[in-house]
Amino acid sequence: FIHADITPRNVIRSEDGDIKLIDLDATVEIGEILSTKKKGTAYISPEAAKIEYKPTETIEELRTTLHESMDKLTEILQANVEAQDNLDGGSGIDREKQDHLYQKVKTLQSKIGVLENTKYDQEYTRGKESMDIWSFGVTMYFLCTEKE
Repeated sequence: FIHADITPRNVIRSEDGDIKLIDLDATVEIGEILSTKKKGTAYISPEAAKIEYKPTETIEELRTTLHESMDKLTEILQANVEAQDNLDGGSGIDREKQDHLYQKVKTLQSKIGVLENTKYDQEYTRGKESMDIWSFGVTMYFLCTEKE
């Protein structure tokens, strides 16, 4: 079995000094499909994070939204150029909206890249010993150094 959610909150010391893992609701047998329970984000293994945080939209939906956002950004950039050329002040430059759309475009491009470059098949959703080893190492680092 793997615990699949090793975090400092799930490690306790009993009165006799033994270290014990608690909160076993994410536990699965090695090779079984992982639980859908949310895991501790700072302690999650990279392979589990790929599953936990994969985009929920399809590539087609993301590309459509990206296209729409790029069109809006282009319109705002053109309007900003016109506002700069207008010596009487005009409507001004909408930097806040421009920055917001720019960030949205970057996020959409990133999500598309994740979906294009990662396979989310059954093998990625199965419990592996390396998942607990990763989480255990991060948890021990935190407990021994008290750093996050």
